[in-house]
Amino acid sequence: IQRATGAGTQEKLPDVTDGVPDDWTKDGRYVVFEKGGGPSGLDVWMLPLSGDRKAVPLLQGPYDESQAHVSPDGRWLAYTSHETGRDEIYVQSFPQPSGKWQISTRGGTDAQWNPNGHELFYISPDQQMMVMDVPTGPTFQVSVPRPLFPIRVSVPTGPRNHYAVGADGSYFYVIAPLGGQTTSLMTVILNWPSEVARR
Repeated sequence: IQRATGAGTQEKLPDVTDGVPDDWTKDGRYVVFEKGGGPSGLDVWMLPLSGDRKAVPLLQGPYDESQAHVSPDGRWLAYTSHETGRDEIYVQSFPQPSGKWQISTRGGTDAQWNPNGHELFYISPDQQMMVMDVPTGPTFQVSVPRPLFPIRVSVPTGPRNHYAVGADGSYFYVIAPLGGQTTSLMTVILNWPSEVARR
């Protein structure tokens, strides 16, 4: 962990070093990450950032679970699971598992929440951005997902985010190849204003 400004020192989270961070809850209390290597395949874990900071498994079934994201209100966890034989989107209560709902029925990956908490997005196998309305209430309710628009991500599977939802939920940032070309390496330059000032 390090401040986004670059100030201060880096802090190592030992339990996460052999995993892939998926999400950090909005209240800053938990880091959700996935890691494999065990008998149950790819699992989702939770690391509390207070107390003894001991990671505990959230999803540890006999099938892969990945791409976990916590809802803005911190009550629900959306994730991808292969328990039906293909990737589907599920939601379960968070941080304590007391309910579970299947969202997609024809395949889905990479679920992301609208920052307002009223919509859940995911990518269908035929590369459609799907959306499901999330009614407010004390319990989670599943509604029928509907397509929003075609989307072409660079790699439709895998643990990392392939898109991000804008702050007000009205636009998306998508990692997509240009035309029919394969995606080339990307160079990210940090602290570029100081580099310009030196010249």
